[in-house]
Amino acid sequence: MVAANVHGQNAIAWEELSREEQQLLRQVERRWEQLSADRKEELRDGAKRWLEMDAEERDRVRRQQDTFQRRSNQERERIVRRFQQFSDAPPAQQRRLKEVQERFQRLSPDDREALRLRFERQQLQDRENEKDTDALEPKGSEAEASAADSAVQQQTLPIRPEPPRFERPRRQGDGGHRPGPPRQR
Repeated sequence: MVAANVHGQNAIAWEELSREEQQLLRQVERRWEQLSADRKEELRDGAKRWLEMDAEERDRVRRQQDTFQRRSNQERERIVRRFQQFSDAPPAQQRRLKEVQERFQRLSPDDREALRLRFERQQLQDRENEKDTDALEPKGSEAEASAADSAVQQQTLPIRPEPPRFERPRRQGDGGHRPGPPRQR
């Protein structure tokens, strides 16, 4: 029996599932009729893939799922978001990302860990830099006042303003030469 969906699509009835599929999907049995036709199809496809896997592959997937479930909600959301970005990427970019992932997997465990730590430090530094930038931006009515002030300042700017100084951001704890104030002419 095929139930008609609100959008006119044919939805899969619970009784249409094989006994093995029903066993795998028993957690959603009570709300099966409320699921969209697309969601029912996704769940059924997942059950079919699971049934086609050999024992070793199922164990690998279980370990991945266990690892995923031990992560914080924030980490899981980030992983899901990144996976969606990957799925939405053009095929050429997906191939390139897969190649990078394969090269990463071929590294020794020590090299992978070193690279992972380096990446995490860089992300932390990027987030701190982003916070610093956000703290400098005026908020709410300050932004409106700042916009009004900039209009007045534009009228009083010198004809030849000094060119902007571009300095590299310094790493935290980075010793070495620090430029002094600009020289007077």
